Amino acid sequence: MAINEAISANRQIFDAPVSLNDRINEVKTLSMTEWIEQFTQKLQQRGLRPNTLRDYRVRLKTINNTFGDKEIKKVTTKEIAEFLNSYTEQGKTATAKLIRGVLIDLFNGAIAEGHLDNNPVVPTKNPRVQIQRARLSLKEFYAIRECADPRRPSVRLGMDLAVLTGQRVGDIQRMQWQDIHDGKWWLQQEKTGMKLAIPLTLSLGAIQETFEGILNQCREQIGGEKYVFMKNKKNNPMSIRLSLGFSELREKSGLKWEGSPPSFHEIRSLSARLHSEERGKEFAQKLLGHKSANMTNKYRDSRGVNGRRFEFIFLIFGGSIESSCYYLSLSFLEFKSQFFYCFDIGLYIRRWVAP
Repeated sequence: MAINEAISANRQIFDAPVSLNDRINEVKTLSMTEWIEQFTQKLQQRGLRPNTLRDYRVRLKTINNTFGDKEIKKVTTKEIAEFLNSYTEQGKTATAKLIRGVLIDLFNGAIAEGHLDNNPVVPTKNPRVQIQRARLSLKEFYAIRECADPRRPSVRLGMDLAVLTGQRVGDIQRMQWQDIHDGKWWLQQEKTGMKLAIPLTLSLGAIQETFEGILNQCREQIGGEKYVFMKNKKNNPMSIRLSLGFSELREKSGLKWEGSPPSFHEIRSLSARLHSEERGKEFAQKLLGHKSANMTNKYRDSRGVNGRRFEFIFLIFGGSIESSCYYLSLSFLEFKSQFFYCFDIGLYIRRWVAP
């Protein structure tokens, strides 16, 4: 009898309902792989551009390769810091900065869904990217342009359109004749979706060309039926590779820079600076398609290229400014068809070189 009662009591204990806390503790915590899959699906609802979505997926894959097996609640700030440091120690600071941004977004999404209370990425140090790529001066632009093969006009004309319109290399490569009508180039920038209508009358004194004039040269020298920079309509416009062609001409020029040499994209910065000088920074901002003036200011920053050039000229002459009586063509100073006394050059030295 006593044995039967004991068995019955044990059954009651084991068959008792599980408490709420016990049931919560038994729930399997979401893994990083599972959340990354959910987060990737949610990205589709943001209306991101294809390139942006692709970049997200690449970085999420990198994150998943490192943290995929961990439970999302067990990912620590220390682990994330070590992960980011593995990139900065290789000199990949820009990559670390981009991945950190995706990590913050990823964990913020988990907080919004109730999977986390705090974001472990926020306390980590935001990698500071040091700008290494040199700016391109107008003099250097012309020196590179002069190396172009007359039989291959695409790169030279692409450079001309880039400095005149201030547009990105991808948008220039995809330029179609059907988008040029009613006296304007009707453009939707691929990167931002910004819509622009650039008049064919647009000119730039520094290069003494008009938009329409350069387009006429493209029609005559390239002869593209659909694309401005492509003669064979069966090819992909991206196969033109203006960036690669520019790099080849840059190497051919023999010019040297401190740090990384300027790429084709630096022509956009040169355009911003030249248009700002001629028409003001507001005009440059509208032409480049920037919503923020701060972004345009980054492009307008010469990073000391003008100061270095004037200092170099002053060292050539030597001595006191007042004792110099030479004339100097301003085309050497990135201007054209004018002359300054060396005394005036000294004023520019003080303006650009003095701390």
